[in-house]
Amino acid sequence: MNTSESLGKILPDLFNAQGEIKNLAPNKSGYGYNYVDLAEIIDNVKPILLKNSIIVIQSVGTAEGGVSITTRLQHISGEWIQDTFALPALVQKSMNSVQGMGASITYGRRYGISAMLGIATDEDTDGAMKNKQHNKQPEKPFDPKLAEKKIDELMQKLAFPMEYREQIHNQFEKAKTKADYTAIYKAVELEGETL
Repeated sequence: MNTSESLGKILPDLFNAQGEIKNLAPNKSGYGYNYVDLAEIIDNVKPILLKNSIIVIQSVGTAEGGVSITTRLQHISGEWIQDTFALPALVQKSMNSVQGMGASITYGRRYGISAMLGIATDEDTDGAMKNKQHNKQPEKPFDPKLAEKKIDELMQKLAFPMEYREQIHNQFEKAKTKADYTAIYKAVELEGETL
């Protein structure tokens, strides 16, 4: 974050403005979550900021692989507070590169103004992720004997010659992890295709 040398005039007015600005309820859905669109944010904060002699200035720059968004809170006294952040261009099958860049700019502007004013404008997805992880069924512990049995059943089904089966059983002795047994299973499948 960058600021003017002095903040003695902007901070009291920003303090008053933030006392009036409320969090906004999401009014849009997309990209897997609910959020407040940029126009709604601006419509809600602009009158309050203007009443407190503050305007918002947002500019767009380039960043490696994407864009940068600078959000400045400019006070009538000349004092200011600003911050810049970079984000990648949004890539989706339904968008060309210019549309993706535009979506990233809008996203950055929404988050820039919301962060500078200390308001929440989208649903908290962290809690939803925790609940999903909490409700997830625990993985069954890996059972090497069961894996060996499944590989043996596959070799029987594919009519593996006995010499191949012995070679595979020798691999069981070296196998230590689920990944090792998965690799053996895949190798048996591949070998079965050539028999």
